[in-house]
Amino acid sequence: MPLLTKAQNSLLYDITGRPYRETSYTNIEGSPFLTDIWINGTVKLLNGKVYKDVLLKYDLVADEPIFQSKNQQPLRFVEQVAEFNLVFPETDSLQGRLFRNGFKNTDTYTSKTFYEVLEEGNMTLLKRIKQEINEVRPFNSASVTRNFLEAEAYYIFHNAEIVRFKKDKAGLLTLTGDQEPMVEKFISQNKLNVKNEADLIRIVKYYNTL
Repeated sequence: MPLLTKAQNSLLYDITGRPYRETSYTNIEGSPFLTDIWINGTVKLLNGKVYKDVLLKYDLVADEPIFQSKNQQPLRFVEQVAEFNLVFPETDSLQGRLFRNGFKNTDTYTSKTFYEVLEEGNMTLLKRIKQEINEVRPFNSASVTRNFLEAEAYYIFHNAEIVRFKKDKAGLLTLTGDQEPMVEKFISQNKLNVKNEADLIRIVKYYNTL
C-alpha cells in the first residue's frame, strides 16, 4: 500500500487541527522545515494519545510538528505534542528520528522546546536544532536578503538536569563523573572523535553500560 494512502487512512482519527500558513516565510531563501517532504511518523500527545502513520513535517522556526489532513492540507496540532518520531524512507532504520520536549528550562528554551533524542539511558544525549531568519544587507545595496540560518547544540540530560556541553572531549568528560577514566579509555582505545555525532552517540551508549 503506498505511503500516502496508508497515512491518509490513518487520518480518519480524532486529531484536532487548526490551519497552518507559511505566509510568514515568503521572500525568504531556503526552507523552515527539517525536510520539505511529508514524512511518515508517530505522534504522542501530552494527554497520552498516540497516533501512528501520520504524515508530518517539522517546522524548525516555530519549533512545532505539523500534519497533513485527509484533504492534503497542512494543519497545526491543537493538543500539545509531547514527542514525535519521523521515519525517513531513505534510511534502513525503522527507529527514525525521535523529537521530545518536557525537559527543564535551560538557556533560552522552555519545557515545550523539542530536542532530538540521539541516545537514551541513564545519560541521555540530546540535540537541539533551531532555524532562525537571518537578514543580510549587501554592501551598497538598499535591499535586504532574508534566509534561514540553522544552528545545532548538544545537551546531556542526567539526574533530572539538562546541561549544554561543548562538543569536545573535555566538555563531555566533565559530565561523566566517577566514570571519567573508563570513558576516556574507551574513547582512546577506539580512536573516537567527540566532534563526530556517530562517535558521540557511541560514547554515551558505552557510558550507559557502566
